[in-house]
Amino acid sequence: MMDEGHLLEILGLIPDGIILADEHGRVVYANANALSCLGVNINAIFGKEIVKLFSPIPMQEGKREVILRLKEINKPVRITLARLSNMQWMVVINDITEIHRLQNEILNMDKLASLGGLTAGIAHEIRNPLAGIKATVQALEKELAKHDPRVSYLERIVKEINRLDGLLRSFFDFARPRTPDMRVCDIRDIVEDALVSVKGIARGINIALMQFYSASDSTVYTDPYMVSQVLVNIFVNAIQAVSKEGRVDIHVEDEDKFVIVSVTDTGHGIPENIRGKVFDPFFTTKSDGMGLGLSISYRLMRMLKGNITFETSDAGTTFRVSVPKEV
Repeated sequence: MMDEGHLLEILGLIPDGIILADEHGRVVYANANALSCLGVNINAIFGKEIVKLFSPIPMQEGKREVILRLKEINKPVRITLARLSNMQWMVVINDITEIHRLQNEILNMDKLASLGGLTAGIAHEIRNPLAGIKATVQALEKELAKHDPRVSYLERIVKEINRLDGLLRSFFDFARPRTPDMRVCDIRDIVEDALVSVKGIARGINIALMQFYSASDSTVYTDPYMVSQVLVNIFVNAIQAVSKEGRVDIHVEDEDKFVIVSVTDTGHGIPENIRGKVFDPFFTTKSDGMGLGLSISYRLMRMLKGNITFETSDAGTTFRVSVPKEV
């Protein structure tokens, strides 16, 4: 027979969280993984009833998925509650954060694929007559005298046509991104190239852009144009999230097989009720936005075997762009 000491040693090595409770449902033991998952020490839960730890779960055997709220962090877990032969209780806690992340990623990719085909068709149907309208307006412009006051009207029409054409190009980027042109390059050059496009915006509202390059090896294998496009989108969002005279910090760091570009703003953070929609196509909180910037960026980074994640609070938001190092 295995003694209690060996049994507890084995329970401590199990990668899942394990909690044991007496016949009344009061906690008598919890392994390190259970304590880590709950964010507490053993003294905080010893003798407490299981139902109070996982409220509103009833004291009934079976599996349930719940969301634990720990220090303002929502953690999805699967709880398995079992009655032992000695009438005591055992709770098994599985952290299913990664499962939820993968499920959400699959849903996002499905949305992007479905909307991509629809968007390409609509953009194509609009762009063809738009080109005809522009050609007609330009022909009319040539027939008028240079100082004819009606020329300004035609110029305004051409300007709006060009703006619509730019929007349609964004639709095409979203719907049918080109094949990546992969090459070895320095992420610092890509960051500097992207910053050139946004420095004027930041300067106009007195936002400081601070760069910190701490990566010992900043060489990546990627499509520099696509990564630059991603960074411009994130830089613009960060600048727009900051009040006047705020700042945006850009850090470049090593992390295992990736070089990470972190972009941190001093804004007010992303409201909790929309955090799950940040990468959704056509979702935006801006009156003049289309909601495609982050959707396109997310799709491009997945094509490049990288990733985009974010963390946010009332003190601001940090977006992390992971770019692969290896060929």
